[in-house]
Amino acid sequence: MLARASKMLATLVAVLLTVEVAIRAVSSGFAEPVTWYHEIAQAKVEQIAEQDGELDYVFIGTSQTYHGIDPAVIDRRLSTRSYNAAIPAGIPPLQRRWLDDAVLPDLEVDTVVWPLSSIDLNAARPQEVAPLYDEAFEARDGVLAEVDRWLSARSATFRHRRTLADPRSWLEADDPVSGARDVLHANGKRRPGRANTSDAERRRIRRDVIGDYELGGRMSEDIRRTVGALREQGVDVVFVWLPQAPRFLDLLPDPSVDVAAEREARRLATDLDVPFVDVSDGYGNEDFSDFTHLSGDAAERLSAALADELAERRRR
Repeated sequence: MLARASKMLATLVAVLLTVEVAIRAVSSGFAEPVTWYHEIAQAKVEQIAEQDGELDYVFIGTSQTYHGIDPAVIDRRLSTRSYNAAIPAGIPPLQRRWLDDAVLPDLEVDTVVWPLSSIDLNAARPQEVAPLYDEAFEARDGVLAEVDRWLSARSATFRHRRTLADPRSWLEADDPVSGARDVLHANGKRRPGRANTSDAERRRIRRDVIGDYELGGRMSEDIRRTVGALREQGVDVVFVWLPQAPRFLDLLPDPSVDVAAEREARRLATDLDVPFVDVSDGYGNEDFSDFTHLSGDAAERLSAALADELAERRRR
């Protein structure tokens, strides 16, 4: 009986090894699994791992930051080293986890620069990304999640199990992670996106980003907690107030909302003793590729203005 069981076990191991070898041989043609909540975040984790030495500045926040702030412009003007670690829909509830999970463990950071806008201070934002983040392969907690990651790091069969379960996907050209790598500069700045001011995009922004706008609340509290945690780790913080496209401001329930949001951001900066830099003036619809993201030339202009402000603070 024991000999028979041993023989069956040996046969099973041999079959599994054969399958593993075969899948390793063909899996180079498979799309890489998206293991973070978004492929842009996954590509940035790879870039973060490649950074070497201490960084003077790390920029965080939403896609407004990774479209609008170019570390190359800032580093040329200030002789610094910086990286843009902003992520899609990276509103305050996501920032503490993202910093803890992906940014601070691998980077030596002197100062975190946190660009904000009325988008970041909307406590009633309809589109919540935090649950997607929590459920992502790399972010899940628990023993089973740890085992899953351990096996996936060692077995192509396990890593590509979802692809293998759907043979139709083997021939699909879509590869989100490779696409994310292609649109990012090595410093985390996103290459300019295509223009989109369509009615469909207008409706999406109104529905998913603005909704029944509510100022402050949990967003302000998350900002407070995140700044406190950064300070405990010896990391300085600077707030930056970003420009908004007039076509975006027209979608807000009231023109005074953006003014009130800036007032709240300044109040938080005062309460937390955080420097507040306003680089929002002088931008019109022509400077934005859509409703929220600066175009290439405008992003360079904004980055230069921010560099001048940071330089002034370095001299103090």
